[in-house]
Amino acid sequence: MLAAMRSLPPTLLLLLSFSLCVTAAPRVARAEPTTAQQAAADYARGQKLYRSGDYRAAIAAFESAHKKAPHYANLFNIARCHENLGETAKAIAFYDQARAGAPPAERDDIDARLKRLRRAPTKLFVASQPAGAKVTVDGRAKPEPGSTPLMVRLSPGEHVLLLRHPEHLLEAQRVEVKAGVSRTVNVKLRRRPKVARCAHIKPCAKPPEPLVDARSLRLHFQVGPVVGLAKGRPLAPGLGGRVYASIRRIIFGAHVGLFPVGEEQVSVDIIGANYNRARFNSIMTQVDLGYTFPFKNAKLEAFLGIGMNYDRVTFTSDTQQSGTLPPETVREGFAFAWALGGNVEAMFTRWMSVALSVRGGAIHGDRVNKSSQNGEATNGSFPFLSVLGAVGFHL
Repeated sequence: MLAAMRSLPPTLLLLLSFSLCVTAAPRVARAEPTTAQQAAADYARGQKLYRSGDYRAAIAAFESAHKKAPHYANLFNIARCHENLGETAKAIAFYDQARAGAPPAERDDIDARLKRLRRAPTKLFVASQPAGAKVTVDGRAKPEPGSTPLMVRLSPGEHVLLLRHPEHLLEAQRVEVKAGVSRTVNVKLRRRPKVARCAHIKPCAKPPEPLVDARSLRLHFQVGPVVGLAKGRPLAPGLGGRVYASIRRIIFGAHVGLFPVGEEQVSVDIIGANYNRARFNSIMTQVDLGYTFPFKNAKLEAFLGIGMNYDRVTFTSDTQQSGTLPPETVREGFAFAWALGGNVEAMFTRWMSVALSVRGGAIHGDRVNKSSQNGEATNGSFPFLSVLGAVGFHL
């Protein structure tokens, strides 16, 4: 605080002139204080009040001193008092006056103070009719905290205020903020116009929802004819089906394929009997895990199936066997089976569709194929392919 004060160098010179005047007039018993002495007393009183924090009284003392003995130090100290009181505009005005009379060595300090004050944020009070509007300054991402009426601090210059209020139009207000000059902006908001509805105009119909819904849990059933082809076996038609659940595009379920018909001419000797016909029956069951690609009225699926394959081969003979030989011989076997497949489905309604499902893979284990000479199973890997055409039902 003390460093901010400015002294009065001419005071000593004025006091010396006063003492000379007193010596030249010995007939005056008691001389009245000179103007310079009164100015020096006011200045000293102003310094004391400034140090005690009574800035209003200090301003009055410095102004009195300046009227009696004008000096830039009086103006500088008045500016400091206004600055401490938060009266930025008055402080800038008195700093400008002090700079005009200050020596060059003192102007750099005054210039620095003026630069700081002219950049300092200034209070702006924003009100609206009706109240309760949100205020955004200069297109910032977030509005100011609170709603109108409110006070914001803005740097000097031009700013744009955006006011938002429910049921009212967005309003833009351009304001000019001057350093140290607080002001109030009152914005009258315009009510949003109501859209007239004509009685003869029907409301717009909702767009049709897609038939495929991959968001919720649904159950699916497919049943239809199936055709299977495997190594060492004839082409066999049969009956197949799938049952699975889907949620968020993930599918999990089971597949069953029944191949009851498939007969070929063979030549097989089993325990001394010759059999010339073989009837192949198979059941394949697999657990499927896959993913759905939904469209508006159709969907695609890709899946992996793992399960078991059951074979039953019946050997018969057209010729009469001896009484000790069986008229037919049955061979059975179980084998591990896997498949990769895909399913394309066209939706007619949300609960009915037609589908084409293809799966291909391999059967690993013991199987009796058509080239067997003695009806014994052969261990190995047998590729297979099946195609299912089905009607689907969705719950």
